[in-house]
Amino acid sequence: MMQVKDLHVKFKTHKGDVHAVRGVSFEIKEKECVAIVGESGSGKSALAKSLVKLFPENATILQGEVIYQNHNLLAYTDKELRKIRGKEIGMVFQDPLTSLNPLLTIGFQIKEAFLRHFPLSSKKEAVAHTLELLDLVGIPNPEIRINEYPHTLSGGMRQRALIALALSAKPKLLIADEPTTALDVTLQAKILDLLKSLQNKLNMSILLITHDLSVVAGFCDKVLVMYGGKIVESGSVDSLFETPSHPYTKRLLLSKPRLDMQRDEPLVPIDGVPPDLSKDILGCAFCTRCTSSLKICGLQEPQAFEVREGHTSCCWLNKT
Repeated sequence: MMQVKDLHVKFKTHKGDVHAVRGVSFEIKEKECVAIVGESGSGKSALAKSLVKLFPENATILQGEVIYQNHNLLAYTDKELRKIRGKEIGMVFQDPLTSLNPLLTIGFQIKEAFLRHFPLSSKKEAVAHTLELLDLVGIPNPEIRINEYPHTLSGGMRQRALIALALSAKPKLLIADEPTTALDVTLQAKILDLLKSLQNKLNMSILLITHDLSVVAGFCDKVLVMYGGKIVESGSVDSLFETPSHPYTKRLLLSKPRLDMQRDEPLVPIDGVPPDLSKDILGCAFCTRCTSSLKICGLQEPQAFEVREGHTSCCWLNKT
């Protein structure tokens, strides 16, 4: 479905160039759900938007390829990419209130996106498709909701409307950038269940961006752990949760509450702060926060070592 090769992205800021994505490579197969997890500032959203060149003018792609159906999207012009965005690759952004136009009804916005990619369709067909999508994402009384504005809907309803908008042109790949961040735990579970159900019904692939490892358990097929603009560990959900190999992944798991925790068992925070990506990083980006770092960790960047079949970790401790 999609293959990302050695992607590097920089942003020009008043503090200097920020190297937000540093040599990221991965692939997404058809009907597969892949998660990218990591702390805020690790480069997840920058990576997601770079896949379809949805970034501000101060961003520059230094090198790399994003191969989608045998074509490099990074070589496309903005006009060519408009045919891909929405129709081939849909995107759900973090905050539905700022992602939806407050001056237009949700029905108008979904119809507009549909007619943009299917201009020969009639308005009647667009309305029927919009009602079908609103029903599909679980919005009750779609005949009424189609004429409502985003601010009149609850947070969960807005997120469902945004998912409907992303699905309006029937994309083959859906990029969901932290779609549950602003929702409570109950709504998070409902939105994830909805995405999983839609994936099965529509036979699409999903790239889920999140800072919460617990969100992807039981939902995704593969997990990519991102830190300091790089993928530091990757593997299947079962392999990564059962036997995490990178110290950062282990600390992420220890910092989240678990069902099997004792009442007096404390959560273990990750001391320190993420690296400053406006400065050159020598060695492993996590070594200053790692309790198991070796001398070589601060001198030389580790490569991706295979710890088991299909499971890799960028850590000198995993070198065999």
